[in-house]
Amino acid sequence: TTAFPDDSSQEANIQSCLTEAYRQFDDVGQSAQFGRHTKVVLIGHNYVSEPTQADLCDDNYNRIRYGVFNPNRTHRGVPIDTVMVNLGAQQPQDIGDDDYLQCLVHYDPLRVFSEPQIEYSALEELVLPVREECCSAPTAAPTTDPTVDPTVHPTDAPTTDPTRDPTTDP
Repeated sequence: TTAFPDDSSQEANIQSCLTEAYRQFDDVGQSAQFGRHTKVVLIGHNYVSEPTQADLCDDNYNRIRYGVFNPNRTHRGVPIDTVMVNLGAQQPQDIGDDDYLQCLVHYDPLRVFSEPQIEYSALEELVLPVREECCSAPTAAPTTDPTVDPTVHPTDAPTTDPTRDPTTDP
């Protein structure tokens, strides 16, 4: 799916690309059912406005971070690894790669690649780091049963497994 208009004065429809990726992961490939890792690479040539950025973060953060739109302690999916590549766009002065749509790349600026010039020499140097990020192993999934911090009754020292006196809830 393409989200980027030919006219660089128009905003990209990143949401339509993410929605199609979710459909591919859920309905076509059944990624979660088969325990597959998922990855999205967003390639664009223009930046979206701050209100659109806020909407994208509000609408997609949980799905990308936790693999589901409404996560809870017992219902989480597989996080989606996301990489962003910004090509040939003049970056607005009030938007830096450290700020721009970081919610979509797990707040990791190393997952954002930018090159304002679309020239062979510039892109040649961009290909290797993008390839390395795209082909890298997925980030480790968080534990499925984390404890709530701070715990109400912490122990003085770790208990041995199995404990003789287990608590009623995890």
